[in-house]
Amino acid sequence: MPWIENPRVGSSILPLATNHFCMFLRHASCLIIAVSNQTQLTMSRFQQISASDLNSLLNASKAQLLDVRNDDEVARGIIHGALHIPLHLLPMRWNELDDETPLAIYCHSGVRSMHACEYLAQQGYTQLFNLQGGILAWANAGLPIVSKGSA
Repeated sequence: MPWIENPRVGSSILPLATNHFCMFLRHASCLIIAVSNQTQLTMSRFQQISASDLNSLLNASKAQLLDVRNDDEVARGIIHGALHIPLHLLPMRWNELDDETPLAIYCHSGVRSMHACEYLAQQGYTQLFNLQGGILAWANAGLPIVSKGSA
């Protein structure tokens, strides 16, 4: 069996996988568990919230609302009361947010806002909510969207 050299480590992956299969599987499973645990730790630092639950939260408390979509997306409409900070500017503007007040974050479909939640959790925010499904879920629930100027 030919050896496939890895120039970074100067050894072969193929002999490890074939000659020491059990050891290879053990290391691979440890890596998978470590990545899984890190993902669960990050996910537990914020909560997913439905559009109807977010609406109730906003009506019942003094929660902050953050829109992390791009300018062209926000031009089509925004949830009333939301502060707009595009995701790419969040590392420069996160200190504009009150870390003592619950913060709900949304984007178009919920992916970018999840990244924003992860970033803010790393900055020490503890009361974070990600709008599951983003503004699409908000609109599909029949909840109001306003123009940015009237938000």
